[in-house]
Formats: sequence, structure tokens, C-alpha cells
Amino acid sequence: MAKVLLIEDDEDFREFYAAGLRQSSHEVTVASSGRFVTGEIGKIDFGMTFDVIVTDILMPDVDGLEVIRLLKATYPACKIIAMSGGGRLSGSAIYLHLAEAFGVDATLAKPIGIPDLCDAVNRRMNAA
Repeated sequence: MAKVLLIEDDEDFREFYAAGLRQSSHEVTVASSGRFVTGEIGKIDFGMTFDVIVTDILMPDVDGLEVIRLLKATYPACKIIAMSGGGRLSGSAIYLHLAEAFGVDATLAKPIGIPDLCDAVNRRMNAA
């Protein structure tokens, strides 16, 4: 079982992914924006509180790339999985490549099936 922080702005995706992770025995905390991370830095030790952080990249307010940058700068050992369905002008590949450059541990292109998401979380746990 992993303690997972799931950051996803789309409510339907957020609830779908959270339910799937919970059915696979993971403990899940959800956030609807990257603002959760920026607001809690210094209050929560993300590296100790969560085993894996799963974040969408394209979100309003604070996007996933800023979340990744901030977490990696503050908690370099954080295990982060970035996911993206792409934007209006391009597919997910460019955003996922940017996330890799920021140091994420894995990337997933949306739509993501629950087995693939759980497998990615489990692989990060087994890499500990």
C-alpha cells in the first residue's frame, strides 16, 4: 500500500483515479489544483507524508510543471508521476517530455486505465 497524493483539476478524472487507487489498497489524498502544494510547502513534508505524488500537468492556477519543480527543489527524493492528455494545440508528448526534464520518475498519457496507474504507483514503491 502506498500513500498517494493525487493532483487533478478535472473532477471526473480525479474521482475515477482516486477510486481505482483506493480499490487497489492505496491511501489517497486528492487535490484539485497545484495550489495545494504551493500552499502547503513548509507545512507538510511531502517527501515523508506521501510515498508517491501523481500530478496532472495542465491545470489552471498552478500547473503540474510548477508543482514538479517546487517538489523536486524542496524534496528531491519525492517520487512523482506526471500525467497529461495534452493541450488544445498539441498532444501529451511535449508536456510529458518537459516533465521528464524536470525529473519526474514516470509519465503517463491520458486517458489512463486504472491498471496502468496502479502499476506505475507500484513500480515507484518497489524502486524504494
